[in-house]
Amino acid sequence: MELLLGRLVIKIYKKVMFKKIRKRYFVVILIFFGLFLSSDIFGAVQFIADVILDLPGITAGDLYIDGNNSPTVDSFDITGNVFTVNGIVNGNIFTLEDSTDNIILRLTPNGGTANFSFSSANFSDGYISQWNTTTGIPVNYIVDVPLANTLYTIKLNGAAIPGNPFNSGALSQISFNSSGSGNFLIYIPCVDHDIWGHAYSENIDWISFSCKNCDSDDNGYIDVVCGGNNSTTLAYNYGVDIDGPIPEGNTGNLSGYAWSQNIGWISFNALEFGVCPVGTCQPNVSLTTGAVTGWVRACVVFQSGCTGALKPLSETGGWDGWIRLNGMAQNGTPYGPILNSTFSPSEFEGWAWGGDPNNDNNEAVIGYINFNGPNYAVYTNLSVNNAPTVAINPTTTDTYCFATKPPIFLNWTFSDSDGDTQSAYQIQIDNSGVGFPSPELDTGKLSSGSNIYSPDSSTNIYGTNLSFGVPTYWWRIRVWDSRDLQSTIWATSSFATNSRWPEPDFSWNPANPLAGELVTFTDATSYCAACGYQWNFGDLSPVSNLQNPTHTFGVENIYSVNLRATSAIGWCERVKSVTIGAALPLPTWNEIAPF
Repeated sequence: MELLLGRLVIKIYKKVMFKKIRKRYFVVILIFFGLFLSSDIFGAVQFIADVILDLPGITAGDLYIDGNNSPTVDSFDITGNVFTVNGIVNGNIFTLEDSTDNIILRLTPNGGTANFSFSSANFSDGYISQWNTTTGIPVNYIVDVPLANTLYTIKLNGAAIPGNPFNSGALSQISFNSSGSGNFLIYIPCVDHDIWGHAYSENIDWISFSCKNCDSDDNGYIDVVCGGNNSTTLAYNYGVDIDGPIPEGNTGNLSGYAWSQNIGWISFNALEFGVCPVGTCQPNVSLTTGAVTGWVRACVVFQSGCTGALKPLSETGGWDGWIRLNGMAQNGTPYGPILNSTFSPSEFEGWAWGGDPNNDNNEAVIGYINFNGPNYAVYTNLSVNNAPTVAINPTTTDTYCFATKPPIFLNWTFSDSDGDTQSAYQIQIDNSGVGFPSPELDTGKLSSGSNIYSPDSSTNIYGTNLSFGVPTYWWRIRVWDSRDLQSTIWATSSFATNSRWPEPDFSWNPANPLAGELVTFTDATSYCAACGYQWNFGDLSPVSNLQNPTHTFGVENIYSVNLRATSAIGWCERVKSVTIGAALPLPTWNEIAPF
C-alpha cells in the first residue's frame, strides 16, 4: 500500500505538470501531507485528484482518472499492463479521460457495485477498445471512439449486445447499458472495400489492402495467417477505395489505408501525408488506361497518426516513409502497377518502389512491392473504362413540304467494349470544309442516349438553322459513355440539303359561292418558279392543270379542294374546304291588268 501511495503521489505531481492549471491546491496538500485518500486510510479509496495511469504502452498523461467525477472505490491496482478497479459505488460515476479531457470511458453502476479492468494493449487511437467487467449488474457506459457518425459494433464475450450497431453521433461517443459481465469489445465492423488482396515485398512481407483479407470469418478479430490470433487481435475496418464507378465518381483517385504487420499503416490519403518529393502526390488509377500513379506514405515515420511532425530519421533508418507508385528505375525501365481488366475481378500487375527519394542513388528501404504473383494479387471489381466508338450511318430525310428547316436526320451507331451506354454526344456541321473551321452548327455536349439527330436551332449553340439548297455540309460526331468518357476521335461524313419544295396555297372568288355560280381559283404557291399544277375540286369532276382555273359546283355542299404543285425536285399539296351555298330561287311573275 505504501508503494502504491508513493507511485500515485508522484503521478499526481506529473499530472499537474502536464495540466498546470488544474487542481494546484491538491498538489500542495499532497506535497505537505502525502495523502490523497479519504480520512479512513485503510477503508475505501477516495479519489480527490487526477490520477495518471502508468502502464506499459501508455505514456504518462495519456490517460488518467478524473478526480472530480470518480467515486469512492474499494481498491485499484496496476499490475504490468493491466489496470483494475473494484467496488465502484452504486450510482457514482467513474471516469477515465485523456490529457485533453475527452472521455475515454465513463461508467455508472445502477443496482450494486461495479468492477472493471483493461489492458494498455487495448488502448489506442484515443479510446479503449476492450475491457473486462465482473460486475453482473446494470451499468451505463459512455465510451469515446475515434470517428463521429460511424456505426460501431459492441460485443460481450464474443456476442453482439442488443442495440447493435451503435452510431457514435457528432460527439464520437457511444452510450449503452448492459448488465453482463466478461469481455467488452468495441470495433467498426470490417466492410467491403473497392480494393482487396495482398502485395508483397521481400523486406516487409505482405501488405493487405482490405480488412476483409484478415477477418475471413467476420468475427472482428485478425486471422492467424495475418499475424493475429483470431480471438483478441482486433480487425479494425480499413481498406483502399477508388473514386470511380465504385463508388460513383470519375477521378480514379485512391484513398484509405493498407496494412503491413511489419511497418504498420500505409496511407493513400494525399491530403494528410504532406508534399511528396516530386510529381503528382495524389495516388490514382487511370479509368481509361489502368495505370497507377502518385505516392503513398508509411505512417510509421510520423510521431503520431499519419500526419504532422515526423520522427527523427535516426528512428526510421533514414527513411521518410515515401512509396512511389510509378517512376523510372535506374536502368531506365519504367515501373508502376497497371490494372488488367481481362481478368474477373480485375488485377493490378506490376511494381511500386519504397526507397529514399532524397538519396542520389534512390537506395532501397523496403524495395520493390509486387502487386501480383503466382498465388496472390491485388484485386478490384473496377474495370478499365475503354473509350467508346461511333460509326456514322447514311443520312436520312423527310418530306420538305412546308418545312421551316431542312428535314435532315443524322444517324450513328454507338459501341462500347465495356458494355457502357451512350450518355451524351456532340455534333458539329460546317459547309466550309472537313476541317470545320467555322461550324454553322455545334450542339456542344448534349446529354442524350439517342442515336439520331435532326439539326435544329434549339440545339445549336449559335441559335440558327441550316440553310436550304446547300450542296455539301460536312458533319462530325463524338460520343460519351455512361462513365463520362468520350470517344477518342470524331467520326466524319457529309450530306446535302435540297432547295425548298413548293408550298401550295390558293384563294377563290367569290368568297361565299353558291351552287351553279362560277368560281375563280387563284394560285398563291411559294418557292415554285416553274411549277406544274393539278387541281382536284372534290366533286368527281375532271382535274385541272391550269394555274388559275375556274369551276362551277352544281350542288350545295362542302368540297375539299386540293392543289398539288410540282417542281423539279418535289411536289406538295394543300387542301382547303370550300363551302357552296344553295342556289337562289328563280323569280316569280305575276300578271297585272293594264289600266
